[in-house]
Amino acid sequence: MVGRFYFYCYNVLMQIMIFYYFSLALLGAIMGSFVGALTWRMKRGLNWLSGRSECEHCHHRLAPTDMIPIISYLGLGGRCRYCHKRIGRLAIRLEVLTCLSFVLSGALFPSVLERAWRDPSITLGIAACTPASLWCSSPGLAWLAFGLWLACLVLMVALFVYDLRWRKLPNRLVFPLIGLSLVYSLVTLPVLHGSGVGGWLMAVAGGMAPIAGIYGTIYLVSRGKLVGLGDVKLGLAIGLLVPQWWLGLAILFLANLLATLVSLPALLRHRLKRTSAIPFGPYLIVATYLVFLLSWLLQPALQSFFTL
Repeated sequence: MVGRFYFYCYNVLMQIMIFYYFSLALLGAIMGSFVGALTWRMKRGLNWLSGRSECEHCHHRLAPTDMIPIISYLGLGGRCRYCHKRIGRLAIRLEVLTCLSFVLSGALFPSVLERAWRDPSITLGIAACTPASLWCSSPGLAWLAFGLWLACLVLMVALFVYDLRWRKLPNRLVFPLIGLSLVYSLVTLPVLHGSGVGGWLMAVAGGMAPIAGIYGTIYLVSRGKLVGLGDVKLGLAIGLLVPQWWLGLAILFLANLLATLVSLPALLRHRLKRTSAIPFGPYLIVATYLVFLLSWLLQPALQSFFTL
């Protein structure tokens, strides 16, 4: 009887986990499709909240069956149903990328909260890979924080795409990200910063200093020739999401490392000039995503390193 009970509980837990990750994967794919349409409409000055999606070649309005994330692209062979021209691979890449990033967030975000809650009764690690509400004493706050993080992630993906394609970080995306990051920071205030508002302000200022502070100084000194103002504003949002200066330094280091690794081969092959402008927003966003979700591993090591 005891064995059957444990087996039943195991099956129920597995079904919950499958539903949890499937829901995140589906939501991520839908958000990836939304980001693709959002950036395309914003670039062309169209209303990005209303209107029907259309083919970028023949401008034929797409049917609902043409817009099923991932499945429609594969089913149509990457071509428009009406004009049969190829659809850019960015669409499928966005949907897959956002799908995977949502699933990975669902697996690692509980550990981020676990580190923040500092609850000794919680087992460190992601072995269970269960929703955050099962890991902490404040389930409502945990789910709210997770939802805010996913909303911030959608905006960061949109900024990633826009800056990569058109080398610009539009205010219509940056300012909402700053606002959501501020709400996220305030929601987690009683958990992350037990010293109250003063401690929160010091932590946020420390998080903003490595990116927004350094880039802001470079922007002023170079008068916008080396660093764009969009990167400075993006640094403000990152400082609110990751309000620890050592994690901010880790993001800055990783972003520059990624930019160097990607740009160096192009420089060696003469596909990129030394004076060429490189969009830095995508590297900051990727570095923020990785450092944020791995902060529960990085923070103790970085704290020990900087306090030596």
